[in-house]
Amino acid sequence: MIRIALKSLLARKLRLALMVFAIVLGVSFVVASFVISDSLGSTFDKLSTDIEGRTDLTVRMKQEFGDASQRTPIDASVLDVVKRVDGVQAADGAITAIGVTPIKANGDPIKRLGPPLFGIGYGTAAELNPLIQVDGRPPVGEGEFNLDITAAKDDGFVVGERYTISTPTGNHQATLVGTIAFNSLENDTVGAVLTVFDTPTAQKFLALEGKYSEIAV
Repeated sequence: MIRIALKSLLARKLRLALMVFAIVLGVSFVVASFVISDSLGSTFDKLSTDIEGRTDLTVRMKQEFGDASQRTPIDASVLDVVKRVDGVQAADGAITAIGVTPIKANGDPIKRLGPPLFGIGYGTAAELNPLIQVDGRPPVGEGEFNLDITAAKDDGFVVGERYTISTPTGNHQATLVGTIAFNSLENDTVGAVLTVFDTPTAQKFLALEGKYSEIAV
């Protein structure tokens, strides 16, 4: 049987070569997918650690199932309650939403293949704020915003210029008054874009008026 099998294979060398190639290619794809998955997993685990690195406790609404980004926001009044708890050194309301897109000067939106485009609140508690002001100053009011240094550099955003920003509540005009880095001057966003507003503006533009995404303690 072995002799017959070998004879059959050798008689059809092209088919044998294609079969071997298909096996090698298939195994390579499987191995590559595992390597990429593990690499992405570890990268976003690090990002999550960086985001929560200054936080001992997070207060947020309970969610049994579903995408964490769809979690019900928490009422802003809870922040005052948390601040009065014995032992709390600092507490701040965090505001985060996906789908906030700055529009470049030529009218094209910022695009990323995979990493999200975040809109966030600048925050008021220095102990809990992972943002580092690199250039300019923090945003104040509805007519101002900050952008992370990587997006500003790669997409040609200039401090002092006015831009359109697409948000869950529509398009808004705002001046770029500064750039920030996330967590370190290397800007550990893993490719994500951070568009930053002051807290009241973030609440209004991101459809979270009177709410926070969560409260960091």
